[in-house]
Amino acid sequence: MPNTIRLNIDDRETGVPEGATLLEAARKLRITLPTLCSMGGRNDRAACRLCLVRVDRSPQLVSACSTPARAGMRVVTGDPQIIAARRVIAELTLAEHGQCGRADCEVERLAASLGVTRSRFRAHRAEPAADMGSDYIDVDAALCVHCDRCIRACSRDVIGRCGRGATVGSSFGVHAGSLAQSDCTQCGDCVHACPASALRHHPSPAHG
Repeated sequence: MPNTIRLNIDDRETGVPEGATLLEAARKLRITLPTLCSMGGRNDRAACRLCLVRVDRSPQLVSACSTPARAGMRVVTGDPQIIAARRVIAELTLAEHGQCGRADCEVERLAASLGVTRSRFRAHRAEPAADMGSDYIDVDAALCVHCDRCIRACSRDVIGRCGRGATVGSSFGVHAGSLAQSDCTQCGDCVHACPASALRHHPSPAHG
C-alpha cells in the first residue's frame, strides 16, 4: 500500500496516496480544474496546460495533472493570475481549433466556461494533403488542438505524434497515412476521446 501524504489546497487539507498528482488531490476535495488533455490517469502529458495552479507561493505556475503531490505542499487553484493565464491558454487553444459551433465540442464549452467565446489570436492550421479518415471515421485535422487524447486512447498505436500534430497510418511519425490504410479496427475509442470534433463517426445509417 502506498504511503499517504497530506497537503493543503485552497486552505483545505487532504490526504492522497504517494505518487498522486495535484489534479487528483484537487478532485478528491471536489475542486474542479479545467483540463482538455487529462484522461483520468492515462499518462497525462500536460499538453493543454489549462489546469495551472500555484504551489508554495512560487511565481511560476505548474500543471496540476503532471505535478506530483508532496507532503506539506500548499496549493492555490484560482487566484487572479491563474485565472488570467488559463484564459490566455483558452484563447490560444480556440484560435488553433477555430469555431466549429458543434454542441458536443468540448473545446468550445470549456473555453466558454472560462469566459472565452472568441480569440484575439490567429493560428496557422495547415490543411492535410489527403483525407486521413476511413469509411467509419472522418478526420478534420484543422480542428485538432494537439491534446494527444486520441493517441492515448488507441490501443493499437494506429495514431501517433508527427511534429506538432498527430498522424495516422502504419508508419508513425514518418509519413501521414489514413485510418483506412492502417490497422484500425474501427473501435471508435479515438472518436470518443477527441474533445475537438476533429474525429467523428462517418455519417451512415448505422452512425448517422
